[in-house]
Amino acid sequence: MNILAAGDVKGVPFPKNFLQICKKILCRLFRVFVHVYIHHFDRVIVMGAEAHVNTCYKHFYYFVTEMNLIDRKELEPLVSVTVQWRHPGPPRSSATCHRTLPRPCKLMASS
Repeated sequence: MNILAAGDVKGVPFPKNFLQICKKILCRLFRVFVHVYIHHFDRVIVMGAEAHVNTCYKHFYYFVTEMNLIDRKELEPLVSVTVQWRHPGPPRSSATCHRTLPRPCKLMASS
């Protein structure tokens, strides 16, 4: 059985900037989460998809922070969402959670 070297796909090595490309993709995906939470979360609630979106973001957050793929400072636009499940407090109405989100910062303005 032929075992491929780490970082190889069918014998073709990953490009040298593979990690940078992945970080850029994940940063852009984070911007999508920010956009959804800030501009469309009321619609997400109406559709009954709040738990699904929150779960997707939670998995995303844990993955990028565990693997150091996005600087924690860059994750600040959704810090109020993150704080809710990282530091549980009294239950909050799902209808009011999205209203406490900060407005987009430099991350949203830059491409």
